[in-house]
Amino acid sequence: MLEEYVDEYLASPDACNLCLEELPKAEDLQSAIRNAALSVDRFGRRMSHQRRVPSAILRNVAAQLLEREHEVSAAKAFRDLHGQVERICGPIRGAGELLTYDVAFRIGSFLGIEPDLVYLHAGTRKGARLLGVRGKVARVDAFPHALRRLEPWQLEDFLCRYAKKFVLDR
Repeated sequence: MLEEYVDEYLASPDACNLCLEELPKAEDLQSAIRNAALSVDRFGRRMSHQRRVPSAILRNVAAQLLEREHEVSAAKAFRDLHGQVERICGPIRGAGELLTYDVAFRIGSFLGIEPDLVYLHAGTRKGARLLGVRGKVARVDAFPHALRRLEPWQLEDFLCRYAKKFVLDR
């Protein structure tokens, strides 16, 4: 059944490959940080994951990250970038795990840095637990074989989207 879900996911026009296409083109790191933190797509609309986050929180996240741009730019691997974003945004009330991951992912796409682990937060954590995987991060090989053809960032998206189907299959 998981194999069929992966096929369905990869064939879907909503697959996370489109997440990357929806990102606005940034001229420089400051623009990439601003766009990532404000969670806007290439049309200037709020991205769905952050639709419930108040604009004031997103503006605060953007301001804090821009103030510490040099720390963000020093990241050479996604785990470093995510760690920097987490340290900077973590103290901001309302800037939770999903926002932190999404902002780091969007900045990483500008920097050419992709996750090499699956980050487990919110709905992603639920999906992972249903498959017996626990923790804050996991290697792709911790998941059932059928899921291992997905990149870590795709698997993160897949787990969130398909968690409800995992429950129904039990």
